[in-house]
Amino acid sequence: MPRRSARRALLAGLASCALLAHLAPGRANPGPTLVQQVARNSALPAAPTLALEAFTRHPRIGEAVLSPDGVWLAFVETVEHDTSLNLLNIASGRRRQLLASVRPASLHWSRDSATLFLADRDGVSTLSIKDGASAKIAAFDAHLQQRFLRVDQHRPHAVLIEQFDPDTQRYRQSRLDADGRQELLYTGKRKVLDALQSGSGELNVVLVYDAQFQRVVLRRDGAQWSEVAHCARQDACTLVGASADGRRITLISSAAGDRAGLVERDLTTGRARQIHGDPAGLAELRSVVMAPASGLAQFATYQLPTRHQVGLTVASRRAAIDIDRQFPNQDIDIGLADDAQSMLITESGARTSAQRYWLYNSAQRTFRQLLKAEHALGAPLPEAQLASKIALDYRASDGAIVHAYLSLPPGKVAAHLPLLTIVHGGPWMHADAAYAPLVQWIVNHGVAVFQPNYRSSVGYGDAYAQAAHGQFGNGPAQTDVIDGVQWLLAHGVGDKRRLAIIGESFGGYTTLMALTHTPQLFQFGIASSPPPDFARTLRTLSDGDDGDAFPRSLFIKDMGVRVDDASVMNAIAAAAPAALPQRVTRPLLIMAGARDDLVPIAAISDYVARLQQLDRPVSLLVDPEEGHNWHSPLAGQAYAWLLETMLHRYLGTATPQAPGAAVESYLRAYMKADAAHLLRSR
Repeated sequence: MPRRSARRALLAGLASCALLAHLAPGRANPGPTLVQQVARNSALPAAPTLALEAFTRHPRIGEAVLSPDGVWLAFVETVEHDTSLNLLNIASGRRRQLLASVRPASLHWSRDSATLFLADRDGVSTLSIKDGASAKIAAFDAHLQQRFLRVDQHRPHAVLIEQFDPDTQRYRQSRLDADGRQELLYTGKRKVLDALQSGSGELNVVLVYDAQFQRVVLRRDGAQWSEVAHCARQDACTLVGASADGRRITLISSAAGDRAGLVERDLTTGRARQIHGDPAGLAELRSVVMAPASGLAQFATYQLPTRHQVGLTVASRRAAIDIDRQFPNQDIDIGLADDAQSMLITESGARTSAQRYWLYNSAQRTFRQLLKAEHALGAPLPEAQLASKIALDYRASDGAIVHAYLSLPPGKVAAHLPLLTIVHGGPWMHADAAYAPLVQWIVNHGVAVFQPNYRSSVGYGDAYAQAAHGQFGNGPAQTDVIDGVQWLLAHGVGDKRRLAIIGESFGGYTTLMALTHTPQLFQFGIASSPPPDFARTLRTLSDGDDGDAFPRSLFIKDMGVRVDDASVMNAIAAAAPAALPQRVTRPLLIMAGARDDLVPIAAISDYVARLQQLDRPVSLLVDPEEGHNWHSPLAGQAYAWLLETMLHRYLGTATPQAPGAAVESYLRAYMKADAAHLLRSR
């Protein structure tokens, strides 16, 4: 899915069931080779085997935000089942509790650092830093689809909210102050996708869709709005800022190249030039960190292969160098105080089970860990016991460069390891370098994990996202996965006799395809919410577009899929698992939700029935309460036990413990077919 959330949300449901929550030529600073990293990993101490609960434990410290004046850090802390809102004085290190009990909400500082706004789906509340007084200033009306947008950067105690009235079909954006007073800033038939404020706090530049769902930039001219620029439909551009004279705007856009970068557009001539792009020539721009007081861009944030910052000024470039040196290969977020010298550094990464918070002083170029004691009390897993995610680029069989991640058990010889391939959904999503409990738990069981970002994955530019050219039969998106496994084996990673593959949604489809078109490569597969016929799913996604959200049918077309072309759809259907059940020979587990609105349970049941008629080793679990995206913790536990069982039985890992009574009951109730004999007597 493209960069920004408005379009990413279109196929988010197809991305993941949420059951568990050699380098390319030309890359700058390539770092150690795969061979070197594998050798380093094998020399590390081996990690003790831990239970799944150790990897899925919620961190003690939740959200933490720095006040604009740099004096305070507001943070959420959970101890057992109690969640509190607290305040840390940065200078003295003293903390005090603001609220003893708080439900999930996002935290936002007022511009003068005197008030905290707490926003959730039900409304907005304020909390005074001085005396702890709180008040509900807005109770959201579900009928009006009201929601919090952001803090008003031009008023000391105000936020912006949005609503849509389905009766009048009109959108409104309003300023809401701490006393509950509202001021209308925009009303119209078109939803505001993004907006910039003038120095007086008015909305003076907005981004909306036109009738063809191109993003159009409108500028206020008195009481009217006039179109001054537009973005191509494939370009999910967002506004960053405007010049003082209003003649130029800056955007995150791919208008000046294949990958999204920071672009300046002259509103008089219409010309666009790229101000900044990924120095490594790999990733798209994710976001821009702005100085709160001046509104000037300070850092460009890139997501891949790790979330990292690139400085946009002399001072911020120096800070970025310090941050990279202090936190190599970590995911980093930056929050700036008004003086742009105090920075809150949020550190996470593949081996960081709980985020750490640091204060960076750009004048002194020093780092100080904040909430160190609280972090330790949360008992995060020691990083030495966790696996790094090694970013890979490899050549597919047709010569294309493909991106991926590899996680290896510390202290193990890579060539002797079982190798599990985990395929992300979408297909327009991507794997990243973040901490992943499922990956770490599998690696802790002595299994290497391969996560390919096959062609169609996003974050690497439009050309890469569209490189499958709609060939979602046995085409590039599928062969990239298989080529990656073969590439790893050829480079001394993995035991070719102990390979398996799993995935959810489109990743589940890839799993079925792997067992269909490369039936002897993998010892087993697990497919969650998989479409046995992806052509059918594409048609489902293309139907039923309504409202003014970006239509799924247009998105799919922009990504190179011609749903209205019978030859294209027939080619996908002809290669689909549903058309070739006789090719499946290895054990297969399918998990499906009876309420799935994208992949009908009837399609999965029919596919399983045909496998059963052919006496194939297939098991099917159907949860009557789940849809396409699974949420039940019990379902997650059952999934983990089934995966552990198959890893043991077919890849030779340790024997799993018997499931608890609740999981046992769940499995007995919802396993509808078990020709793979997963529930046979133990």
